[in-house]
Amino acid sequence: EVVVQNPETTVTPTTDVPAGLPVVQTDSTAAPYISTVVVKGTVNPNGAETTYWFEYSKNSSLSSGLLSTQELSLSDATVMVNTSVIITGLDANTKYYVRAVAKNQYGTSRGDIESFTTKK
Repeated sequence: EVVVQNPETTVTPTTDVPAGLPVVQTDSTAAPYISTVVVKGTVNPNGAETTYWFEYSKNSSLSSGLLSTQELSLSDATVMVNTSVIITGLDANTKYYVRAVAKNQYGTSRGDIESFTTKK
């Protein structure tokens, strides 16, 4: 049996996908303290220079009283990158809501809203 290969056929590696919106996931927070918490997320920059931050509020829909951490930079990776930020100055014994956010030239993506309660 003779197998003929077509020299004009090329296979594009899966890493050559076009860049796009970042993919964002909000992860559970580390055990909160009285006024401090470590919030975590994962971000896939999806092939474009990306910044990320966390939005947080006492409002469950993050529609009012919205605060945010400083924007931090990520490379143009195409894999999920673990991210975390320490938030300080929180009120004791208070429920907060948080989500990870990432932005690149293709737009902004937001993770799901998670909650945590600071200690007394």
